[in-house]
Amino acid sequence: MQKKNWTRRLALESLEERAVPATFDISNTGVNLTLTQKTGTLGTTLIITDNPTAGTITFEDQVGPVTYPVGTSSNITINYLANDTATTYNYNLASMRSGSVVLNPLNSTTRTLNIDAAAGIGTNLTVQGGTAALTVAETTALNVGGNAAFNGGNANDTLSLGVANSVIGGSLTINKFNTVTANTTGDVIGTNLSFNDSGEFTPNTLTLTGARVGGTVNYIGGSNTDAITLTDTIVGQSLTVNFGTQTAGTSSLGIMGTSSVGGSLGVTGGNLGTQTVTLAATATLNGNATFNLGNATNTVTFNGTFTGSSFTYGSSITGGGTDTVTYNLAAGSGRARFTAYLGAMADTVNFGTGATNPSYAYIDFGAGVDVLTGTVNFPFTFLNLP
Repeated sequence: MQKKNWTRRLALESLEERAVPATFDISNTGVNLTLTQKTGTLGTTLIITDNPTAGTITFEDQVGPVTYPVGTSSNITINYLANDTATTYNYNLASMRSGSVVLNPLNSTTRTLNIDAAAGIGTNLTVQGGTAALTVAETTALNVGGNAAFNGGNANDTLSLGVANSVIGGSLTINKFNTVTANTTGDVIGTNLSFNDSGEFTPNTLTLTGARVGGTVNYIGGSNTDAITLTDTIVGQSLTVNFGTQTAGTSSLGIMGTSSVGGSLGVTGGNLGTQTVTLAATATLNGNATFNLGNATNTVTFNGTFTGSSFTYGSSITGGGTDTVTYNLAAGSGRARFTAYLGAMADTVNFGTGATNPSYAYIDFGAGVDVLTGTVNFPFTFLNLP
């Protein structure tokens, strides 16, 4: 039987495409550990687990976790890829980090940064956003020994401190984050809280519920509306609010529930839109109150406990806004000196019926058809009242 010769043409077969996880350059100077993302995330979520005690960093996206030894540096900086396709970054602190944590999403696309820092940051926490919207949220109670700073961009950025009993030992600084909430009982800010959105045209909301601020609260709005609400919150020292330069809409400050302010209250407004300030019936202000609300439509309502020595509304009668001031204090208030300069529109002052009316009142109502209501059982000087 004749033997057949079989031949086969050889060819190279292409291998299936290999997935490569997000990669980082790692720099370690002994004290400072810096991670800089070089390639994008596979999938929608990038998880970084920081374990200072073990001296390791673990990166995980859809490819799976990869762990690197990085030593025991005290400070860490993570620079993320600005145009990464990931929508979510998770930073998980697995053990106490004795120094600082700096997280730089620098995002040019919408992104969420979730922070688990219950293990404790010894000194400071800093977050730097980019040009697109950034949402920063704690997944466990934040534990920062020093200061915390959150810096956004010109997009609509959100900071949510929504886990109970978060602690920032020093100050909390918020720049260009537009929706900010600390809305669970027990959150503590050791010294001052600063909010600044100057120059940005984005509506702003600051909500503090059950929080404790050891020092001052200083708020500066942008060129859109502002809503500041303190409910059952303690401010150890002064509260200062500047509504900025809104062109329309309503800006508001509410000191609500059992909130208390240990020092003075100062509120500055613009010339357009509507601006309201409320001291609720069960809230307390222990320092002086000063209002310069401009030519907008303005309403100030004081129904709570006020123990300051002076209440001052306006500094001249040149304004043209419509002003409504209600001074109807709760029992236990002091009898402060009341001074008001009202504008050229139809203005209203209501003194209520309580025994804690002012010790003395000086009011220049300005031009317009104005209204005075309530019980006047104190010395006064009223000018330009029809």
